[in-house]
Amino acid sequence: MLKIKSILVSLLALGAMASCSTNELEGEDTRTGADLDVAYMSLRITLPTQKASTRAAGTSTEKNPTGREGDVNSLYVITFDKDQKLVHHSRKNPVIVLGSGDLALQASGNQGTTEAILVSASTKYLLVVVNPGTLLETRLKALTAGALYNDINMAIVNSLASNSKPETLVGEIADPADSGKGFTMINAGSYDVSGDKWNQGCLLDVETNVISVDGTTIKDEAAAKDEAEKVGNRATLKIERLAAKVEVAVKSSGPDVLPEGATFEFGGWTLDYYNSTFYPFAEKSTTKATHTAAFYENSFYTEDPNFTAPGHTTGIVLNEVKNRAPFVTWKAKSETLTPVFEYCIENTMADADQKFGAATRVVIKGKYAPKDFTLGNDWFSFGGINYPTLANLQLAYSTAGTTIKAKADELGIPVITNMKAEELIKDKSGRVVGVKATMNGASYTFNAKGGVVLATGGFGANPEMVKKYNPKIDERFKTTDAPGTTGEALYMAERAGAQLVNMGYIQTYPICDPISGVIELIADARFDGAIMLNQEGKRFVEELQRRDVLSEAILKQTGGYCWVLWNDKIGSISNTVKEHPTEYEAFTKQGIMATCDDLKCVADFTKIPFDSLKGTIDRVSSMTGKGNDKDFNHRSGLLDMTQGKYYVIKAVPSVHHTMGGVRINEKAQALTAEGKAIPGLWAAGEVTGVTHGTNRLGGNAYTDIIVFGRIAGKAAAEAAK
Repeated sequence: MLKIKSILVSLLALGAMASCSTNELEGEDTRTGADLDVAYMSLRITLPTQKASTRAAGTSTEKNPTGREGDVNSLYVITFDKDQKLVHHSRKNPVIVLGSGDLALQASGNQGTTEAILVSASTKYLLVVVNPGTLLETRLKALTAGALYNDINMAIVNSLASNSKPETLVGEIADPADSGKGFTMINAGSYDVSGDKWNQGCLLDVETNVISVDGTTIKDEAAAKDEAEKVGNRATLKIERLAAKVEVAVKSSGPDVLPEGATFEFGGWTLDYYNSTFYPFAEKSTTKATHTAAFYENSFYTEDPNFTAPGHTTGIVLNEVKNRAPFVTWKAKSETLTPVFEYCIENTMADADQKFGAATRVVIKGKYAPKDFTLGNDWFSFGGINYPTLANLQLAYSTAGTTIKAKADELGIPVITNMKAEELIKDKSGRVVGVKATMNGASYTFNAKGGVVLATGGFGANPEMVKKYNPKIDERFKTTDAPGTTGEALYMAERAGAQLVNMGYIQTYPICDPISGVIELIADARFDGAIMLNQEGKRFVEELQRRDVLSEAILKQTGGYCWVLWNDKIGSISNTVKEHPTEYEAFTKQGIMATCDDLKCVADFTKIPFDSLKGTIDRVSSMTGKGNDKDFNHRSGLLDMTQGKYYVIKAVPSVHHTMGGVRINEKAQALTAEGKAIPGLWAAGEVTGVTHGTNRLGGNAYTDIIVFGRIAGKAAAEAAK
């Protein structure tokens, strides 16, 4: 893999506040009405600057701003009373707007001070916004006295325009253009080191820094202003930027971890997942890991108040990282930290989502070839062996079971089938030392000197369990999984003290047999141009979307199914009919697939209105070529379907992979809710729940099984010695 030399997350520099003119009072105190409510406050503002890395050495640094990133164009000063209601002096607007010239920088270069600012004597909290974007600025200018802090801290939605790049959404808070508003910056919030926690919200308590004119000790405005500007009376304010800046550099010598003889070619990098909905003043929470207070102060999750539960999708935009320019901009290779960067909005979803599946991430593409293989050519890997063709791999896979059985016989390891495990056995110390099982009405006990490895798969074949953890996946779904994946081992592990995590994350496969639920491999022609139609004969989704997106779209159609249609031209590319002759024969006999010479035959078989079907085919054929699909932006490009023999098959979604299961660590040890390892219990494969996040990538299950299966097996064998 690539070694990322530096990922730079910057907090853009800022400015501060200013004074206003004063009317000095002389002689007897004759003030009446609003003039009795007079106070001053001054600030010392700490600007964002480069500091030491808080992560692994050499992997992350914070940099000083460059170019227009540090410009201060406007400063909005908002004061609140004890009830967090906006309060202001009658001679001032509710929101005080200052300019870039109101900051007096200190010699250190990272701090600024303001002259005293006229405020209400009832001021207790302060909020500063620098360079607000268009949407936030409109909200600030509309504020009136009595407005609540929450009136400002509402969701800002910056919708993604049709066919635009997701990264353009960041423009609301990161606008480095010469004519732009600049980068939005806010109060940094405060961390309670003694309590090892973040204080909620971004409001700064300035009650002790507000100097009121009382007519006695502080006789007039001039005295209040002078007193407020004394060093000890200034309110101290830290500023942070809402935008993150990411830079990636690649070692000139290439990756450090390449196997001997392997080759790699860097192909660019980009960001994936963007926020389009965010709160300007989100709350901070500490990470789940145990670290020092100093670590927490620099390492935290930022959460929107309404995004507290895992699984939210509002405001998250997927960049669809595939080679489909212009929608994805791939950044060029840089061997030094040159200005090759990307801005993004900070992640503000619940912390579980930040760790599993929705956090903005750096995606790197490239070409890799193992020893004796040519860079750019296809190759396939299984069991640690590389194969030049898919046929070679399929042959190896088909014989693997026989090979494993023969090896087990050679080693004297008994393999027992049709037996059901019922309960894990623990000794007095709490160590797992065996399994209770049943077969044909008889009970058996297996004692395990080293411990037990759970490798029982998921629970995709247990519809009640699936619906329990994800009610959206109901009785309409069949399953692609083996009948034995019923999840009982998960409950066994739970009763033994193991924590079950991510149980609601269940992946469906969209194109499956309506009768058996198995995957229709013959319909993989959709990857090469086949289209998906509803019963009305209309396309309803881009055919190359993610599995969960396609499944949800299909269920919204009449009958909860779709038709996959392709012609000879597409068939000559995909070759699925020739590669899956058994499927072709079986699905045809079932009456869910037909081969037709013309569209009239397709319409008769599917009961789709002919005029609607022909209209769709004509429109598809008029938009052939990459980038021409005006309806769903088919990323590979549509193909002409007006002529040729046609193939059509009915399809429904099925449960395919359950991401949830037993919580494990890097040693494959089963863990309790407190994160403690259960002695003698390991787990590997789909029975675990921490490997794939919210939506497994195709093919990754093999890696999961092999890696953690080997780790668990070696650990159990070592424990048995």
